[in-house]
Amino acid sequence: LAIAGLVWFAPESMAGLRPGYVLAIIVFGFPLMVLLGFVLPVAAIVSLSRSHREAYASGALHIKRVLELVLISQVGGGVLAVVFAPVLTAVAPDSTSRLLLTAAIWALGILTPLAFAAAVWKYDVLAVSPD
Repeated sequence: LAIAGLVWFAPESMAGLRPGYVLAIIVFGFPLMVLLGFVLPVAAIVSLSRSHREAYASGALHIKRVLELVLISQVGGGVLAVVFAPVLTAVAPDSTSRLLLTAAIWALGILTPLAFAAAVWKYDVLAVSPD
């Protein structure tokens, strides 16, 4: 809601910028951008890595494979979307390489639900005991 409010009340130009809006950006906008853009993705990758290491140590190779697919999807797709896509859009807005990058981001993004489907139907992880 805070981000939606900041976008909704954003001024048309820099001349219309008010001190209250700048304060709202500092108090709500910047911390939410850091949280959603850095803290949560890094925490998710660390959690997936730790789960992968525990699955490997316990010998649960079927769970390890699923976690590998999710890690590839999240790290690869995230890096492409956050680092390379904006640069390529600025450098070559209507190029074939941008189309290929978009396809790669999409393919890596769809890898996560496919990994979950494989976990349920192929590796039957729902039947695995949590202990």
